[in-house]
Parts: sequence; C-alpha cells; structure tokens
Amino acid sequence: MHDQRSVAGDPSPSSRLRMALASLTTLTHRGYTPRVSSHSTVAARAERALVFAAAGGLILLGVAFAPGLDMFRAPKEAAMRAQAIISVFALAVAIVYGGTSRIRQLLRERGVIAILGGAVLWSIITTLTSQQRILSIQALVTILCSAILFVAVWYVARDVPVAALLVLVPIVVVNTLLAALQEFSIWNPFDFRAAELQTAHLRASALIGNPNDVGGYLAICAVVLFGASEFLRGRLRWIAAIGAFAALAGVIVSQSRTAVITVAAAAAFIGVRRSWKTALVVTLLVIALLVVATRIDLPAFTRVARIPEQLMRGDWDVLFSDRLPAFVAAYGMFRDHPFLGVGPGAYKYLYMSYRIHLSEIYSARLMRGAGVNFAEAHNDHLQLLAETGLPGYALFVAACVVIALRVRRKGESDDERAQFAAQLAIPFVITVAVLALAFFPLQIAATRHLLVTMSALILGWGAAPHPALRATLSPQTPRAPRRAGILPASRGRAGRPLSSATGEPDEGQRRTR
Repeated sequence: MHDQRSVAGDPSPSSRLRMALASLTTLTHRGYTPRVSSHSTVAARAERALVFAAAGGLILLGVAFAPGLDMFRAPKEAAMRAQAIISVFALAVAIVYGGTSRIRQLLRERGVIAILGGAVLWSIITTLTSQQRILSIQALVTILCSAILFVAVWYVARDVPVAALLVLVPIVVVNTLLAALQEFSIWNPFDFRAAELQTAHLRASALIGNPNDVGGYLAICAVVLFGASEFLRGRLRWIAAIGAFAALAGVIVSQSRTAVITVAAAAAFIGVRRSWKTALVVTLLVIALLVVATRIDLPAFTRVARIPEQLMRGDWDVLFSDRLPAFVAAYGMFRDHPFLGVGPGAYKYLYMSYRIHLSEIYSARLMRGAGVNFAEAHNDHLQLLAETGLPGYALFVAACVVIALRVRRKGESDDERAQFAAQLAIPFVITVAVLALAFFPLQIAATRHLLVTMSALILGWGAAPHPALRATLSPQTPRAPRRAGILPASRGRAGRPLSSATGEPDEGQRRTR
C-alpha cells in the first residue's frame, strides 16, 4: 500500500520532510533568510519611538492649548506627562529587548547620574517634610516626569541628529506671528474677557501663555536655533537662521525685559568666543539700540533702556514689575527653612501669610507691589532655595556646571553632534541662569520641557566614548559623507546603524561585531 500511494502521487510523510528540507536548503543557498522578529529589531523600533516622541514633544508643547480658564499651562503640563508615560514604556521595551549595554555606557557619566539621582531623592525627602504635603506630591509627580523625559531623551540622543532641532522653526514662526497679531490688535483667536485682561499687550499670549511666558520660551528657542545655524550647512543653516530671527522678533514683541537681557547675554558670550571684533560689533549694536530706545518707543528695548534711570530714582517696584514682595517672601521662606525648604510646590500656599508677616518687618516701599497672590516667586533661584533649601539649589548649580563642562570635550570626539554640544553648552547655561533671575522657566511646562530636552541632548551628544570603544575606532578610516537629516539614521535588521553611502553596517559596527 505504501508503494501504491507513492506511485499515485501521494508521498509518504518521510518523503514530504525530505522535500521540505531540500527546498529550504535551496532557498538558503540562494540568499533567502526567514524573517524572524528578533529582540534587536524590537529594541530598534522602541528607540525609534523614543526619538519620535522627543521630536513630537517639542512640537506639541509649543502649540498645545485647550478651552477653559487655563488654556495653556494645564494642557501643556498634561501633554508633558503623557509624553513621560509613553517614554517610560518605550524605554523599558528598549532596555528589555536591547540589553543593558547602553545603560552601562550612561552609568559611566557619574556626575550626571549623581545629580539626577540626588535631585529625585532630595525631592522625595523635601516632599515628606513639606509644609503642604498635598501640593508637594503634585510637584513631585512633575519632577519624576521631568526625570523620566530626561533619561529617555538622553538614552536615544546618539540617534538624534542636530537637524532634528529644526522642528522648532515652524513652532517659533507660528507663535511669533500670532503674538504680533495679538499685540497690535489685528486678530486674536482667543477670548480673554473672562480673565479680565484689559490691554492688548496682556492678551498677546500666542500659543504659550502670557507675554512673559512667550518671551521666555522664544528666548530659549532663539539661542538654540542660533547655535544650530552656526553649525549646520546649506539649506538647513538658512532654515535655522530664519527660525532664530523669528524667535528674536517674538522676544521683542513680547516686551519681556528678562528675555531680551537673556538673549543679549548669550549673544555677547558667543561674540566673545568667536573674536573680539564680533564681540565689539554686538556690543556697539546693543548700545545703539538702547540709545535709540531712550528717544523712540521701541518694544522691549525702551523698557530695558529705562533700567538705569529707575535704579537711580530708587523705583524698585517699577524696576521689578511689582514683584519685590514675591522675592522677599521667597527669601523669608529660605531663612526660616534653610536646609529642607518649605517643600516643592508649597510656595504658592505660603506666600500670602509670609507677605502679611514680612510687611510688618520691612518698609512699605519694599513690600509695595501688585495686590495678587503670587503662585511663583518670579525668580527660580529664590524659589528653589525657598522650596528645596540649600541642597536643592546646589543640585541646580551642579547641573549647570556639568552641562557647561561639556565644552571641555570638544576635542575628544570627531562626532559632529559632540562638537555642537560643546559649542552650545555655555550659551545654554547662560540662558537658563539669566532667565531664572526674573522668570520661572522651571515652573511651567513649555519652558521646562524645552530645557529638559535640550539638557539631555547636550549631555548625550557630548558624552565621550568609553576607552574600550574608542580603541575600536580607526582614525585612519575615512568617514563617509553623511547628509544631515531630520529623522534618525537608518538601521539594519539587527538594529545597527547603516552607512549612508553603502547601506552596510559602519566600520565601527563591523569591528565590534
């Protein structure tokens, strides 16, 4: 019967198995490889998701709003937390399926790890000892989300090209144009009558918030895009330059003195670093603008030009825009709680009681100001001291120092992103430090998200390779030319970067394999 089935064309099971093995052998010899979803492929997709989440966050946080009394800050905070939730899952998948090699490389950055871990740990401690624990728990959630975003962007910074920062350009242009239309009462898509904003200037919110929020956000964008315009080449350089000038125009429209001074300070440092002639030109240009602003009413510049006159007259309330009571209250909280502070997010709850108490101690001239209950100190240096004590502020200063020290690694790597990180590090730190003198970039999601993302990119781009990895890279091997693109580099089946010229794994990848 067996022979009859075989003759009739119905092969036996053993014959079928031999035929299948022969077919598979033939296909294998011809170069066919069965498509199997490997762990490295899943990890590569998770890392790509993190890259797109980082770029999408930069876009979303610049335009997110929702109808209601708080149209801008609350929706942006929700968007930032949503990105943190997505990022933590994608990061977990990337680590589980991709191994811990990248994590071990990041752990070698002991200074960054110490500051990040110290900030989270100290936030938990000050929350437990807070004067208003419910508010501090909400602030702790924000801090944890910021830490997650930092780690996620830091993890994939090696896959993010410098040109990815150009996603900020359309956001900057849209916000600048809308702020100008609102400032000059041409068109305003929002109804602020419920908020009782009487002047057109206060209604110039763009898609960020109030004019100070707009100025602070665009000041950071101006410094970042100006740095990118110095580094990129070709059309990308012009796109970055257009974005930088659009951001500068938005800063002027916002009439925020703090934002103007911030951009001027960063520009002065960049000019000094380039050459003394450039620094001289920048200085003379600023002086000329201030002189003209004393004669002609120029937005923002006139307010800056009046600062010396206000100092000589002693008009402190006008000079600080009626925010002196907020400064004094923050100092009072720090004086009473110098080590642990009053707790993250507790400033808004304790401000009015401190103002009433300090009004009996300090002169009325010093405590005179707007009769409002300040939720922020309008000075992040003082607010960090008030809410987290001296150790919390020391962690902030240490973070700025670690970022600034990336400039020392300029010659340690031939990676173009490392060169850009070293070039941008100090101007970025100057921007943060000056902006925090009379603003609160760490307290609102739009600016906080931008600062966290840029800090992670600068530290990730500027990370020096481990000596063992550096030894595998041959300096004699010529690097294939690579066009700067907005999307991350293409990856092969196993998640390895591919050479843009040949589509094969890079020389370093072949050697490490």
